[in-house]
Amino acid sequence: MSKAITTAVPRLHATSSNVHIGIADKDRAAIAHGQSHLLADTCTLYLTTHNVHWNVTGPMFNILHRMCMTPCTELRNAVDPVAERTRALGHAAPGSYAA
Repeated sequence: MSKAITTAVPRLHATSSNVHIGIADKDRAAIAHGQSHLLADTCTLYLTTHNVHWNVTGPMFNILHRMCMTPCTELRNAVDPVAERTRALGHAAPGSYAA
């Protein structure tokens, strides 16, 4: 006679209903909504800045190319914490520009 082995599957993501951080559900939803706009704006600015970095031409190429690198790096590094904070509120971090 074989015994069935059951393994509990851990929840990898918080959901709005199981997050208890002292902020009401309605307020967390409003904050997450604002953060999703911040995330989209940051991604847009990152992509726009990186587009300049990739496509600059002419006699100022070297200096402009290097000047764009710092903002590109800072914007790229800013995206992940915003998404993680949204997840910590129990809401999904959007992965597109769609509303």
